[in-house]
Amino acid sequence: MRVAFFLFLMLLSCGVAVAQKKETPISSNAQTALRVWVSIPPLAGLLRAVLPVGSSVDVFLPAGQSPEVFEPTPRTMSRLSRATHFVASGLAFEKVWLPRMEKNFPQMKVIWPFGPPKAKDHEAHHKNHHHEDHDHPHPWLTPKNLRRILDAVQQEMKLGEAVSREKERLEQLSRRVAELLKPHQGKKFYTYHPAWQEFAAQFGLVQVALEDRGHSPGPQALASFLNGFSSSGSKRIFIQPQDNRQNLDRLFSQLLQKKGVDFIVVDPLAEDIQAELLKFSQLLRADLDNRL
Repeated sequence: MRVAFFLFLMLLSCGVAVAQKKETPISSNAQTALRVWVSIPPLAGLLRAVLPVGSSVDVFLPAGQSPEVFEPTPRTMSRLSRATHFVASGLAFEKVWLPRMEKNFPQMKVIWPFGPPKAKDHEAHHKNHHHEDHDHPHPWLTPKNLRRILDAVQQEMKLGEAVSREKERLEQLSRRVAELLKPHQGKKFYTYHPAWQEFAAQFGLVQVALEDRGHSPGPQALASFLNGFSSSGSKRIFIQPQDNRQNLDRLFSQLLQKKGVDFIVVDPLAEDIQAELLKFSQLLRADLDNRL
């Protein structure tokens, strides 16, 4: 990460500003047009529905890239020098990059919907940048926290009625998901990556995840997971597109040989995150119903 950052600074000093003159204006009204960056695709989808006409939204983390090992390119960093805002998601890699960008791009306002990183978190992330953010693992995966993001954006950007409409959509989604999952309060569901902790907490379920802090499980953890899964009556293990499918096939080879047991792919980094949350809820309800 340090190499990319210092290379970026060198590029700026050698004339990156020339490229800025060639950029096509995004709006004829400079007062309303915003150049907003977000860390992940779900926030891009959320904000595109509420920003003023002519604004742009760019994503810091490329599609398919794992946040645990991500390093931005010098080109990405040069484009960020023209941003008006950056909206954080709560992922751990932001603890390293965003404080640096706040310092080097004073025109860019960083919005922290879940609070800025604490000093001790920043230091811990430097020691092991592969670890997840344990305080807020994937916080955008609940309607409640998506609304919290909109609240933070609205407070900073002073947006209009579009925000109210989007909040109402989120409220409707929350009611729909709660209705779907209400019959199964307290039940467990099984995942490889621990992405759904806050979703489970909001809707009264229990996530059982095999992966821990980005590390593959040991024999004891694997045996415990497999025993719990088998005794639950579940037939579905929820995975995400970013998972290593070959590794998963190896880990779960015995389970997959049983009739009806399969992986279900849900993407926590989908741009249309509201549709993905509803899809996950429907798939989850089907799995829980089939255990009765």
